[in-house]
Amino acid sequence: MTQMQVIPIQQCQTGLDFVNTIFSTNYDAIRAIYADGQLHNRCKKALDSLPTFGESGDYTGYVVYIGTEKSQWENEPGVIYLCMYLYDTENKKGGWWRSSTNPAYMTGNNADKTYLQATLNQLAKVNAKVENGMWGQLIPQLLNRKIPFWVSENESKKTPGKMFYKIAALGEGRKLPEPEALPGFDFGQAFPQQQPAAPAPQAAAPAPQYQQPAPQQYQQPMAAAPAPQQYTPQAAANAFGPAPTYPQQQPAAYAAPQNNPFN
Repeated sequence: MTQMQVIPIQQCQTGLDFVNTIFSTNYDAIRAIYADGQLHNRCKKALDSLPTFGESGDYTGYVVYIGTEKSQWENEPGVIYLCMYLYDTENKKGGWWRSSTNPAYMTGNNADKTYLQATLNQLAKVNAKVENGMWGQLIPQLLNRKIPFWVSENESKKTPGKMFYKIAALGEGRKLPEPEALPGFDFGQAFPQQQPAAPAPQAAAPAPQYQQPAPQQYQQPMAAAPAPQQYTPQAAANAFGPAPTYPQQQPAAYAAPQNNPFN
């Protein structure tokens, strides 16, 4: 942070006077502000007069004020808020971050935690913590330290259509990281190409209709075959004509051999 001419804290009038003096003198200036009620009020009004953020997004800025104040809402009587003023030296703009210390449970998506726990969770995002409700412990942890924060866009309830911007969260906000391809990741396998639609099934062939067979006409049984005639040689001869006759030959008379060795 570029230092300006340092003037005594009691002589500070503008917001930049307080920003520069608190940053330069560290704890001495903040002690003097806490000790003097009028100076305290003048400091907060002067910081309020500095240019505010005109668009949502992630920013970084220096913590130049840490304190507590009563709730500004009528439905939270007696509730104490932790407040910090953050100044972005690059954009020359600043704003207040306020968070409730109410021990009551929240509503909606955060119904499982108290307002106090939500505040402590915010502080943890910038590596700060408070024990036993001792909020002064934040001064050595955060005062004059550069931290990230998120500015949100909001619509005025009193004037519909009118937008305003405020510091909604400490730490990195909702800025989306740049897309990056995953090493070794095959998108073709992860998202397979769409397969062509299967052809529509053909209509099934009609089932064959049952036809009752025509009644067969009754046929008389065939006449029994005549019994075979008994075979006799005479019948066979009559069937093929008269049997041929062959001349009879008489066997020749046996003549003993002339040279019979047994004689």
